[in-house]
Amino acid sequence: MKTKQCVLIMFISVTAMAAKLPADGDGAHLSADFVMTRTLSALSQDIESKGKLYIGGPGKLRFEVTAPTRSILVLNKNNAFISYPDVGVTRKFDATGDPVMALLSKHLFALMQADEKEILKHYDLKEKKDEIKKLVPKDANIRQYFSEISVRAKNVREIKWVQLTSKNGDLTRIEFFNVDTKVKLANELFELQVSE
Repeated sequence: MKTKQCVLIMFISVTAMAAKLPADGDGAHLSADFVMTRTLSALSQDIESKGKLYIGGPGKLRFEVTAPTRSILVLNKNNAFISYPDVGVTRKFDATGDPVMALLSKHLFALMQADEKEILKHYDLKEKKDEIKKLVPKDANIRQYFSEISVRAKNVREIKWVQLTSKNGDLTRIEFFNVDTKVKLANELFELQVSE
């Protein structure tokens, strides 16, 4: 999976999980299990993955797919790592080096800090029926990757799923389970050793 796609998927996860962090958000940690289902127009069957999401306070995030193929994406302030443990490849990249990545990182951190003012600068919030809310990107750079993020929740503490719709209509839905907002996560979880 391409790095930008991984960041987009991580982005929708954080959209959901940021709402579950305590209001102070300053140093709040979170872990959650997820099931991610991708519905792609080019394939006849959905692709399902399972994994873990970790938020380790301001600027620290880990999105780990555990099955069927392992991959890890870590953001730690301006540093980012992508790893494919099954093939022994890990690389580090500057999350601010690419304009789209820089914008997505900025949005991720705004979501993590529940910075509604910053979020609404870049997204229109639209209400729909059946407990579904939509975030529609205002920025053309972001719209080239996805047209909307839908969230189904009774309220911000009870998020059921988050779904990203790409500009070509492909869907990525993430459902969350076993959310723990009382966990304390080690800093080492947000650092990876780069392969040679």
